[in-house]
Amino acid sequence: MDEELKHRIAEDLKKAGRASEMLAIETFIRRGWSCEGSVGFHDKDGDVSREFDIHAHRPGSQRLEDGGSVQVTFRIAGEVKKSEKPWVALRERSLGDDVLTDAWANLTHGVNLPDERFALDAELSRYSLLQTAGWRARAVHEAFKHPNASEASHAAFIVACKAAESALEAEEASLGQLRVGFADSIFLTLVKPVVILDGVLASATLDEDASIEIEPVGGAALRFQFRTARYTREVYSIDVVTLEYLDTYLELCERRIDSIVSALSGKSTDRRGGR
Repeated sequence: MDEELKHRIAEDLKKAGRASEMLAIETFIRRGWSCEGSVGFHDKDGDVSREFDIHAHRPGSQRLEDGGSVQVTFRIAGEVKKSEKPWVALRERSLGDDVLTDAWANLTHGVNLPDERFALDAELSRYSLLQTAGWRARAVHEAFKHPNASEASHAAFIVACKAAESALEAEEASLGQLRVGFADSIFLTLVKPVVILDGVLASATLDEDASIEIEPVGGAALRFQFRTARYTREVYSIDVVTLEYLDTYLELCERRIDSIVSALSGKSTDRRGGR
């Protein structure tokens, strides 16, 4: 194979976004996450097998004084998109601290969780992208896109949500078997749909004088509304992060895992049933 052909293939991989996927997977692995690329899942809408770009997970655990342990798994169902044109996150109006909650509204499943699990909202939300940024996006606009062109961002959000639902179903089947044999332990899985953008991400805010303020950002927590006959959750909490910001985002997720483990360990004396 001559050098010119090698160069053409490499450029084609970059243009198709495959190089972006490779870089994202490398970032997960370098940080110690288990990560697979090009993962299959069952799309219930069309009753067909489809593929998503990245399935990564990282566990956290702690032994309990009275026996047993807390086992937390943070999973990411990720789609990677390369764009030459900026994506713009449209900010919601300023939110109070009590609204910056990213806890049980996520795709979660647990065994032997504490009865007062909603008292853990603050701890489970700590280090989330939503709390770190201090704002939420209501939509993402692809700048300079032709009005009749399809939106790559919207398609990516749907795939990430469906893939996350599939990952959650697999966890529910797996964790359900632990309910009886491990009554002294707590298990929690959180599955987060994430879209990784190899490109420019900005936010748009409407000022008091009706002017629009644009600023570059590394990530945005998105409230995404999506519902079909087979997917009935209605609202998803999606994180959109740039490839450049991914390493920082994963560090936040790792600190978040530790926070969740610590919070559940502190509630270990008050648990019953599962979610």
